[in-house]
Amino acid sequence: MASRQRLAKQLGSFGLVGILNTVLDFAVLNFCRFVLHLPPIPANLVSTTVAQAVSFLLNKNFVFAGATSDRSRTETVIRFIAITATGLYVIQTLVIWVFTHAFTLPGDVAHGLLLALGINGISHDAAVLNTAKLIATVFSASWNFVLYKKAVFTGRKPEAPPKR
Repeated sequence: MASRQRLAKQLGSFGLVGILNTVLDFAVLNFCRFVLHLPPIPANLVSTTVAQAVSFLLNKNFVFAGATSDRSRTETVIRFIAITATGLYVIQTLVIWVFTHAFTLPGDVAHGLLLALGINGISHDAAVLNTAKLIATVFSASWNFVLYKKAVFTGRKPEAPPKR
């Protein structure tokens, strides 16, 4: 039962960190895209790089704070970067490309819903990009949690022996 509670706590903490990180990621993405006028993929690369740095610090010190490993800090960082980079630069980039070029229906629907709700200040391009990013975030967050738990922040601090 303790392992289920620990997993539930980690999932909850991961979710909170993920929400914070996602807000940061979207803010930087939209700033790069609509203020700096970068194309969608480079804007995403900048935003995910910023989010990756913040994610490492929060996951290491908050979500998986009790995890220990025989690996060095350098190896832990390398594993984290490799897993996160795959999620952000490969998975997210592919998903964003698909949903901004090949299959824009979810973004088209989101834009239509915004218009139906009387929200006219969000362009079609912004609705499509942000919908694609949201879908991509779900894919990469799932990838990240599973692999962080299995390959980066493994183990945990030993518990105190039970009192007799």
